[in-house]
Amino acid sequence: MSAYNKISGEYCAQDRYLLSDALHAEWGFDGFVHSDWIRGVYQPYGAAAGLDIENPEPLVFGEKLAAAVEAGAIEPHVIDRACRRIHLTQYRFATAEDPIADYPQTLVASPEHCALAREAAGKSAVLLENNDCLPFSRGKIQRLAVLGRLADLNNTGDNGSSRVHAPYCITPLAGLRH
Repeated sequence: MSAYNKISGEYCAQDRYLLSDALHAEWGFDGFVHSDWIRGVYQPYGAAAGLDIENPEPLVFGEKLAAAVEAGAIEPHVIDRACRRIHLTQYRFATAEDPIADYPQTLVASPEHCALAREAAGKSAVLLENNDCLPFSRGKIQRLAVLGRLADLNNTGDNGSSRVHAPYCITPLAGLRH
């Protein structure tokens, strides 16, 4: 799934470097890319950049994308490539053996899952400035700002597919305080 954000002035779902050069060519990703829900893509050229599906409905990739192909602005092979990625991914999943046939509730928030979540949170933290302060040390840090309305608010997703009902939540601020 692409992000809503812009990088260097371009929406992620329309950025050729992110979707084609980095994701597919450099990293070897062989699946398909779909937009984040509703506002992920704004121009048909997102398809040529490497976006394969617009979710949840074709606001840009419907008639506008078809018109761009008809006008020659988007090459027909772009549509073929998207269809191929989508169908090959569906086929791989349909024919693959389920690695965990039974997913018991005891796996949810298990120590292994918590360790992975902690590692991901630590690796994804963004500092505005790092003057040799990492890793954090209580003896070295005198002030630390945690910005944004979600800094001390339990936020485990929205009301869509990202909604999580975790047994507990540690906010970024609480995690840093700990």
